[in-house]
Amino acid sequence: MTITWTDDNTAFGGFRHPVILTDDTVVNGMTWTELKEVAMSEGYTDTTGYTDLSALDKAIVDELILNQNDMDHFDSPFDPAEYETIIVYDLD
Repeated sequence: MTITWTDDNTAFGGFRHPVILTDDTVVNGMTWTELKEVAMSEGYTDTTGYTDLSALDKAIVDELILNQNDMDHFDSPFDPAEYETIIVYDLD
């Protein structure tokens, strides 16, 4: 998967999927609230729980992890108004 950002923070390449990131965002049948503790743990992206995800779900999890890391604590809730984004991904 390749995400390329331009100087004005717009992405290009691959497929585009608009998403508003919240604790209720569903990834592979689980909400971010349910997945968060596991996904935020060291080495999660090397597990089959991550590697077996679809390209879109991986891109969404990557964005959730990135934004969760920007918060004070991994348990902080997402404010939907602050986390509207376009996920850009390539098919597996």
